[in-house]
Amino acid sequence: MTQLTEQIRQQLVTDILEGRYVPGSAFPTELETAERFRVSRVTVRRAYGALEEAGIIVRRRRVGTVVNDRFAAATGPIRVLGAILPLNDSFSRDFLKTICAEASKQGVMTVLEPGGDSGEEQSRAALRLAAGGVRNIVVWGVDRKLDFGLFHRLRVLGVNQVFFDRILPGEFADYVGLDNRGALETLIDCAVKDGAADFIFLDAAGLDVDSQRERRESFIAVCRKRKLPHRILELPWAEVLHETGNYGCDEFFRTLPRQKTVALFGGNGQLAHVLTGRVPANCRFYTVDGGPAEITSYTQPMHKMAEACFAALDRQRKAGARWTARDYRLPGELHRPAR
Repeated sequence: MTQLTEQIRQQLVTDILEGRYVPGSAFPTELETAERFRVSRVTVRRAYGALEEAGIIVRRRRVGTVVNDRFAAATGPIRVLGAILPLNDSFSRDFLKTICAEASKQGVMTVLEPGGDSGEEQSRAALRLAAGGVRNIVVWGVDRKLDFGLFHRLRVLGVNQVFFDRILPGEFADYVGLDNRGALETLIDCAVKDGAADFIFLDAAGLDVDSQRERRESFIAVCRKRKLPHRILELPWAEVLHETGNYGCDEFFRTLPRQKTVALFGGNGQLAHVLTGRVPANCRFYTVDGGPAEITSYTQPMHKMAEACFAALDRQRKAGARWTARDYRLPGELHRPAR
């Protein structure tokens, strides 16, 4: 393939990724593309041949050339892993170290795309990885502002994907995450053994991620099933993230009765971290994803999850066009402070 043919092929792939041509829609004719790029139809025909061979476009009788609308997979050996993970989050950095270690063990090179602090920026990072030829990616989504249409198109183009922890992707990618129901059941068991008489879930207002939502819903469901008194306290996530303000909860804690033990459940370690030392002495913390050493926490098994991510990518690679999305849930590890 000549350099000019490759440039045209790459631009057409970028057009599909950016949504100019969506899966199932008509693709421009060879003549239209030749006129657009001011090249010969022979050059365009070669570029179209490469796209067709890769399964990106298909020729259909009575319809013409269309963008493939069926899921595909990169079936070759995994040589490079694209990691879309923000660097300003300690949990994400821990997972990055773990996934890099697992990649090294498997002889795979890791390409990091931090992707910034928003789903929009992470989507652009995915586009850059795909345009650069990366065909296997792991995503730790910042929020649900991700361009899910883009990731759907990446799947159609044969990019294998695993989403980790925060965001449930749906049909276009596998998901590896914590068994959140099991996590909350374990933590609530601990609180009951510790003599808790009141159960409060610390929620992150403004944090739009599926893992936090699942943990809140699991907390409510378990408390209702066991007939435990419970309520939700929302903390502004922007203030929690930057450790600014009083989080609007000082008055709430002043109203709590002092004669009974209160269990505070954090959907993530940051929520417990910012409140440590600011709550009454009769309050005890129980968190998912770590926190200060002196509190009970239920952490994600990073090494097992990194292995699960690679296992999922390998299954996608082997299944090819027969692949269907799976949800991999792993039990965590309970850490109790010394009394």
